[in-house]
Amino acid sequence: MTRQEWQAIEDKVSVRVSELYAKGDYTVPDRLEQLAASQPNVLALVYGERHYGYAQLHAAANRFAGLAVHYGLKRGDVASLMIENRPQFLFAWLGLMSVGVIPALVNTEANRVKNLRQLRAGVGLVDTCCYIFTSGTTGLPKAAHISHGKFLSADS
Repeated sequence: MTRQEWQAIEDKVSVRVSELYAKGDYTVPDRLEQLAASQPNVLALVYGERHYGYAQLHAAANRFAGLAVHYGLKRGDVASLMIENRPQFLFAWLGLMSVGVIPALVNTEANRVKNLRQLRAGVGLVDTCCYIFTSGTTGLPKAAHISHGKFLSADS
């Protein structure tokens, strides 16, 4: 692909993103609801011999949304999602987003890797270990970056 062809694709994506932002608070679950209402039987997902229309996809996502609420998850929470590639991955992902939960997608291959150290090669003491959200000076959540070195020094 030439640079010009790539730029043409980037330009189209940029225009589409601008159109979506103009809609305001329009989300992926909003789009699914819209498609489920307007095109309930149109094919949305094929997995092997299974076929799901938009209404079925929406209903399955809503079941996962109900589970999330049942377990106390709410808007702004982050939930890890570690499901192999199958329809339940999409159902759970959409369901979590439907109630405002942010899915953290975990690579299912991580549990098959024999030497996890290879995956973190190059990560050192100065790299971020985790984020701790504080109220900050404005009263709004602010992420404090905790390095591996700072975290490890806390036990001494």
